Amino acid sequence: MWFGTTNGVLKFDGYDFTIFQTDPENKNALPDSWLYEMCSDTEGNIWFIGSETGLFKCDTYTEKFISFHHDKNDKYSIPSDCISCITTDKKGGLWIATCDGDLCRYDAATKHFINYSENNMLPDTLCSKTIYSLLLDHNGLLWIGTNKGVNVFDPVHKTLIAYKPGDENNFAQYCSGNYLFEDHAGNIWMSFVNGGVKYLDPSTGIVRHYVHDDNELHSISSNNIGKIYEDHKNNIWIATYNAGLNLWQPETNNFSVFKADAEDENALSGNNVSTIYEDNSGILWIGMNGGGLNTVDLNDKNFDIYRKEYDNDYATNFPVSMYKDHEGKIWIATFGAGIRSFDPITKKFNSFLFENNKVDNKGFNLSMVVFEDSNNTIWAGTLSEGLHALNQETGIFKTFHSISDNADSTIFNQINCIAEDNNERLWLGTSVGLKCFDLKTNKYVGFNDIYTDTNQLSSDDISSLYFDDDGVLWIGGTSGGLTLFSPASNTVKIYKQDDKNPNSISSDAITCFFDDEKGKVWIGTDNGGLNEFDKLSQKFSSFTTKNGLPGNSVRGILSDDNGNLWFSTNNGICKFTPPSGGNNNAVCRNYSINDGLPGDEYFYNTCAKGDGGTLYFGSYTGIVSFKPNELTTNQFITPVLITDFQIFNKSIVSNDSSGILQMPIDETDEIILSHKQNVFSFTFSALSYVHPEKNQFAYMLEGFDKDWIYTTASKRFATYTNLDAGKYIFKVKASNNDGIWNETPAAIKITITPPYWQTWWFISLCGIAGTLLLYSFYNYRMQKKRDISRIRNRIASDLHDDLGATLSSISIMSEIVQQQIKNELPQAIPMLEKIGLSSRNMIENVNDMVWAINPKNDSFENIIKRMRTFASEILSAKDIAFNLDFDKNLLDSKLKMDTRRNFYLIFKEAINNIAKYSEAMNAFVFLKNNEDNLMMIIRDDGKGFEINTVEKGNGLVNMQLRAEEMKAKFNLASTPGKGTVIELELKNAAL
Repeated sequence: MWFGTTNGVLKFDGYDFTIFQTDPENKNALPDSWLYEMCSDTEGNIWFIGSETGLFKCDTYTEKFISFHHDKNDKYSIPSDCISCITTDKKGGLWIATCDGDLCRYDAATKHFINYSENNMLPDTLCSKTIYSLLLDHNGLLWIGTNKGVNVFDPVHKTLIAYKPGDENNFAQYCSGNYLFEDHAGNIWMSFVNGGVKYLDPSTGIVRHYVHDDNELHSISSNNIGKIYEDHKNNIWIATYNAGLNLWQPETNNFSVFKADAEDENALSGNNVSTIYEDNSGILWIGMNGGGLNTVDLNDKNFDIYRKEYDNDYATNFPVSMYKDHEGKIWIATFGAGIRSFDPITKKFNSFLFENNKVDNKGFNLSMVVFEDSNNTIWAGTLSEGLHALNQETGIFKTFHSISDNADSTIFNQINCIAEDNNERLWLGTSVGLKCFDLKTNKYVGFNDIYTDTNQLSSDDISSLYFDDDGVLWIGGTSGGLTLFSPASNTVKIYKQDDKNPNSISSDAITCFFDDEKGKVWIGTDNGGLNEFDKLSQKFSSFTTKNGLPGNSVRGILSDDNGNLWFSTNNGICKFTPPSGGNNNAVCRNYSINDGLPGDEYFYNTCAKGDGGTLYFGSYTGIVSFKPNELTTNQFITPVLITDFQIFNKSIVSNDSSGILQMPIDETDEIILSHKQNVFSFTFSALSYVHPEKNQFAYMLEGFDKDWIYTTASKRFATYTNLDAGKYIFKVKASNNDGIWNETPAAIKITITPPYWQTWWFISLCGIAGTLLLYSFYNYRMQKKRDISRIRNRIASDLHDDLGATLSSISIMSEIVQQQIKNELPQAIPMLEKIGLSSRNMIENVNDMVWAINPKNDSFENIIKRMRTFASEILSAKDIAFNLDFDKNLLDSKLKMDTRRNFYLIFKEAINNIAKYSEAMNAFVFLKNNEDNLMMIIRDDGKGFEINTVEKGNGLVNMQLRAEEMKAKFNLASTPGKGTVIELELKNAAL
């Protein structure tokens, strides 16, 4: 909704106003704050007439304002900057009248202003150059209202005529041209300054003139007329400048008048009405001069309201009790005007005052309750004068005081409620307890006088009574809880509120009862909401505002023909659908003064169900009646808009410094954010103005939320924090006040860009760089290995070629010398033998070193071959059988050079020991690999030895030292007569 005011332009989304005002530093800001006319075109633009800057428009998509000014050098510019009135056509064009009497049209396609007042384009003369109003009718004819008459211009044929219907009242003459309007039937309405309203049927020439008449109650309220408007029901609304708003009723040709009333909060806020407009949801907006905005809901609710227009005394005499008699009449006890009867057929009230009523003593007419007994007698209980029986033929009451010729002498003149039992006795709830009036004897009897053996009642101040089908009297009071009294069994049972018992009654203040005849009694309470009592289980279930009730003080309960309960409260009327079947939740549809009710505050026990299912409730400001099946539901499918977008709680607007939005948020389809802008929120609105506070919303962020999140009109926002980079879609849908949903949501795509270190190109570059780095490292490692292999090969070759050859030469030469001198120097033979043995041992050690250094021997397959060769040669010489068993997966494994050397030398030392000392028949070697853990087990079946007694030689010590160097676990076990076991476990061998 857009509003032009004397202080800028307002945009309303149903909840909040956005204000547009002038800003000299912003060329797209509002150019003029004082606006007196506006209209919209087919493109959604809104055109304004300002008091100083003339014509300008607002592009509602971009919310930018564009001004149009006269340029003497441009023949297609607007003829003048002083504009009197505007209207739009169906082609998107704009018709403009200037203060100089020029008539022109703006062509949206060419963006040219065509002046029809020049170059004989307007062939005849206007009635006057002072143009006040323009109207384009359904035939495309342009009606021009001036201060001296009305012209009709045909834009197609370029003809202009002065409209003269020929009536004696001279219809066109003296027309102020205040406003021209065409209704749905093609009739033309014209408003006059101090001249009333005229109505013209162009097809027949019939003219009607409506003026104010002080002697005519239903005449128009003033002759000073402004805007005229037709709503979707074809009602004609007429604004006046000093006498409120008029509604024309075509059936009677009369006017209903709506004026300001300081005592009526539902009346107009003032009598100077400036404009009228109906929105798509059926709300009539009424703009006031000095009185703000007023709204009227035009959607039928079918509530009948009875106030002072039906009964002149009624408004000051509150209804405090209702009862439907056997004829279908509704009886009303009033607080100050006796009792009334209402005939639903004739809609007439009849008044019955008590016999002793005097002008200066109205206490006699302070009624509290009205009731019809089984003999069709109407009874009234009063505040201070006891019980009264009405003779309807004479209209005279007979009074029965509680202290006159009665067995009960207790004063209890205030009677709050009445119920009748099957023995023709009236039970009276009073402020001093329960009393009984015998209809057969017309005598009072106190409760305690009749049933002396019963327990005391829960409360003496009794406000509600009810007899169920079993003859049990249900008694409710202002305190003390619920009392069930059975006259048949002479017993009393009391139920009270218990905070520790969730199945207890929710309040001890009982207001009303209703039996649904399904085994459930519904109980209204003060401040405890509605209670359901299950007679079978003797348990209570409560419903309060938390379950959707409009208020927690339930004043009166009725039912409709569909199983729904209707009850009045301290805050409106509720339609209550009890839980049933698999549905454990009650459904509430609440009605308030905004739905057309006379008020939100209702009296206790002031309700009745009439014939035909009509329900009646009494409030502080009138009686409302309605048929539940005829109450209409708002079927308007509300548009839903996203109205605000915030990042870190700061609103983002189009074309601001952030650069995020190029269009207003409600026209934006996609938003792109950086990873630093991942905390944002949306505000949204439903454009249904019928009780917008009752609109419901559901939103979700696709890609994050798994389901819709529901919220109310008071929480119309959604916030998301610390979202990951990615693509999302924010969606929001809405319902109107009656729960009719628009299932087509408003949606915005959201892209959160990742930080550079998460982008594909950065990840690709990192991958390439990592690959190059790994390749370089791998190449470096391989080069190092190749270098090491070359060095090892060279060392092995040098050791083999140089040291090995030299040692072999020493060994050979020692043997030659030994042969040459064995006869001449026999004493040198041992030394030569020692030299030869040492050189041979050294050759063997050098071979081991060369084998260990040579890179080709790193593979386990070569290790196993060397182990097998060495052990077979050594052990076979001692007739010891050799067995080698290994895991096949070891063949493709490798050991580092140092580890391989120590591993092999431990094996070699063990085999040598077996050959030298074990006297074994068999030797076994097992090689196992388990998750990079290498285990070698060497076992023989020789003679064994005592470990603790044997002296450890260099061989055993060397094995232990080599195991420690490899960080391996070494274990030796031997048992005399059973052999020896050596275990070597090398962990994390990286095989």
